[in-house]
Amino acid sequence: MSGPGPERGSRVGNVSGVRTELLVTRFSDKLLLTVTQLNKFGTWLQLDRAAVRPDGQDTGSVTRQVYTCTVLLGQDTEEVQFFGRTLAEKLNTEKTVILTVGVKNLTVPLALELVKFVSENL
Repeated sequence: MSGPGPERGSRVGNVSGVRTELLVTRFSDKLLLTVTQLNKFGTWLQLDRAAVRPDGQDTGSVTRQVYTCTVLLGQDTEEVQFFGRTLAEKLNTEKTVILTVGVKNLTVPLALELVKFVSENL
């Protein structure tokens, strides 16, 4: 029996020679993404987009999108922050993204591969 609720999906792929799962749950106001190579949630992040004006004025200038990455649970490392912000920029969604990252030894090159994997499978 199907009814109202979030839309769900999953993909499995190979990222840097490791089996990688992507679980996607689309809520009306949020997007929940789980990226794992460990069959665990790992670190939980909240990714938000905001519009800012470079000159600080309320009107009359071009806005620019900036992304914040807040660690909700787990390890707060430069690599996790890089992955979160880079993914947020690539997705360019107005929805808040809750991202879980279950990846061992996350590096910048691996983060870039994971961003590509996620963006190609959404």
